[in-house]
Amino acid sequence: MPPWSRSISTVGGPRFISALGGLFVVLGAVQIHRNLVTDGPTGEISVDFLLFAWPAVTLLYGGYWLGKSDLPAARAPRVAGWCLGGLAVMLGVTTLLVLNPDVILRNPVREIGILTAVGTIGGLGVGVMEARALTRAAEAERSERALRKERNFVEQLVRTAPIGIATLDHDGTFDYHNEQVEEIFGDAPEAVGDYENRIDEFDLIRLDGTPLAPEETPAYRIMEREETVHDGPIGLKNADGQRVWLLISGNPLRGDERRNAVLTYTDITEQIESERDLRRSNDRLEQFAYAASHDLQEPLRMISSYLQLLESRYADDLDAEGREFVEFAVDGADRMRQMIQALLEYSRVDKDEGSFEPVDLDSVLADVRADLAFRIEESGAEITADSLPRVIGDEEQLRHVFQNLLDNAIEYSGEGAPRVDVSAERDGDEWRIAVRDDGIGIDADELDRIFEVFERLHPPDEHEGTGIGLALCERIVERHCGEIWVESVPGDGATFYFTIPTEAQSEPSSVNHPSNRDRNHGAAE
Repeated sequence: MPPWSRSISTVGGPRFISALGGLFVVLGAVQIHRNLVTDGPTGEISVDFLLFAWPAVTLLYGGYWLGKSDLPAARAPRVAGWCLGGLAVMLGVTTLLVLNPDVILRNPVREIGILTAVGTIGGLGVGVMEARALTRAAEAERSERALRKERNFVEQLVRTAPIGIATLDHDGTFDYHNEQVEEIFGDAPEAVGDYENRIDEFDLIRLDGTPLAPEETPAYRIMEREETVHDGPIGLKNADGQRVWLLISGNPLRGDERRNAVLTYTDITEQIESERDLRRSNDRLEQFAYAASHDLQEPLRMISSYLQLLESRYADDLDAEGREFVEFAVDGADRMRQMIQALLEYSRVDKDEGSFEPVDLDSVLADVRADLAFRIEESGAEITADSLPRVIGDEEQLRHVFQNLLDNAIEYSGEGAPRVDVSAERDGDEWRIAVRDDGIGIDADELDRIFEVFERLHPPDEHEGTGIGLALCERIVERHCGEIWVESVPGDGATFYFTIPTEAQSEPSSVNHPSNRDRNHGAAE
């Protein structure tokens, strides 16, 4: 920065320009005073006033405007420097005129004032234009740096993203892609050509093995229909001949002269394979449980028969302890038979491949109450119910759910007569059914455990049961695309909730699917 610029910075650019305006006020006053003393013509006095007033006002306003304008303060000294430079140039010109013997200045104050005013005002104009140009250039440079920084960030984000990201040109050919896309496709995907060639090359299919028609592919829907797409799982064969499963999302890029679409590819091959392995494992376990339970019934029936025969024929020959041992054995065989029967029911939940039908839950509850009539009368239970909805489902399985929940409410009622209330509430696109009781309740740390197979919170001599009832309820509700959970305060009863969608399902949900088996069935949030 030159010394004069530092001096102006110290004073302040706007103040310096205003000071120049003040200088011309003084020069104008001197000239007018001179005309008045010499009795100059009135017209000449008016001209002098105008000639000195316009640069004075211009510079005074220019200084004020510069201090209030949107130009950076750092530009103001430079604008003032241009004013000073214009003044200096015109003083130099005036000096040359004075030194020239051929030039006679009739009124030096006026002529010097006019010339310096022109130079100063011209410098102000040039300085303001330069300041604006420099400001725009600086802003453009800052914008370019910010844009370059943002572009570098986006490129780094795309390169390190765990999913494949690509753009397509107007022919559907890959215009850009990150390394993850090459890992998915097993080769440089742009070598395959446009999206129509990729359909044949990669053998696109749905999860059930159905081939994708050309008009169903995400690229076609984005390119030709300008749809926003979220599709999958979609399987393709990569360059290595391996089947890869993807979730594909994409958007059309409207108004982009170079690119026509952006797509993302999420590789879920491991998840799909894990789900299939889990489903196969669950199927084998179900088959084993069904076969084992079925095959165990006959030998168990024989054991029970011979124990009963032993008790009836030889009871007189046994002492009290022997008869007690036989009673224990008979009781154990009966409980084993009940458990095997419950396990068979549990393993058969998903074997009924019939489609769901309209079910009147009021009618289902009435049938359950009739089945439990003796138990209700014996315990003095009071069961109340709201009007229940019609749903789409398996009537027999839903009857099992109500029967297990009502039976548990009566069993765990405590010392007083059981009071049970059944209600239903619409919650968005599903019905929430509630079965409330005023029984002994459940500890908070046991709310999840009660839905596990063979999990019992009390020994058999305190409360009857197989430990499968609630697990069976959970399995049935999940097959109906719902959830089941319990809320309870120990000593203050429990409320079991389960949900059933209001809309008909095209087909029952497989309870073996990992997404169903991983539900959290704890207390509601």
